[in-house]
Amino acid sequence: MNKYLLGLFLYCFSLQARGTSEALIVLEAFNHRGMMVHKEVVLIQEGELSVNGEKLSPTEVITQSGALKKISQILADEKSAQCKMGLFKHSYKKGKILKVERGCLNNDRYNELLAAFSALKKDKITQ
Repeated sequence: MNKYLLGLFLYCFSLQARGTSEALIVLEAFNHRGMMVHKEVVLIQEGELSVNGEKLSPTEVITQSGALKKISQILADEKSAQCKMGLFKHSYKKGKILKVERGCLNNDRYNELLAAFSALKKDKITQ
């Protein structure tokens, strides 16, 4: 039953992605001097998913859909102005819609996003 619901979710997601040309999700980390130290990019185009330029198979997309759901959610910006370690910028662009989230590198949200992006990768078992 869970596989059926997940398949239905991915089918609806792919139909929605076809409505616009592409969806782009980016996580950028900047040190305290403003220099970029890390970048992750997910591109959803014509029903296909690419992570940092590496295309994932449909099976990999299904098994890693939890991580995809986490990175597609944009929360409100962090209100604290002091970020001693640096800042992160998490953005989601689909068609004319652009959502951006900003926060400190030393918070739980950044660690959650980093783990979710790391979970989206080629899986040697499902190839």
